[in-house]
Amino acid sequence: MFVVANAQKVVQRLYWLQFEAYLPSRPDLHYGYPFTKTETLSGMLFDVRARFGASSDTLKPGSDLEHVYALLRAKGYQLPEAMMNVRLVHLLDEQKRKELMIIYAEDLHATGFTMNDLLPGASARHRGPLSKQA
Repeated sequence: MFVVANAQKVVQRLYWLQFEAYLPSRPDLHYGYPFTKTETLSGMLFDVRARFGASSDTLKPGSDLEHVYALLRAKGYQLPEAMMNVRLVHLLDEQKRKELMIIYAEDLHATGFTMNDLLPGASARHRGPLSKQA
């Protein structure tokens, strides 16, 4: 994980790279990303998911995100009130058992948007270029 923070150690941008795979002892397990929204980067197909939300949202116990938040706190970083992120996942094998995940997140306030600006039904004048996205 790489963090860009201000002088008060409040996260402005975060870059999170993760490689993982299922153990050979569990041949029944496979990743199930939908690949309904995709991008191709350097010839690799990625499942793309963009989100935003309050940094105080309840985390799933034991999740990767819970571990990331704990690591940030352990290093003295604080999260801004709200963040937006995009997650890109590439499956490295045909069996869908190995993944590369790239997540980029940034302080939502720094973009000039609020969470209400981005909610369904928000005025297009508030949503700007995001109004074209589903």
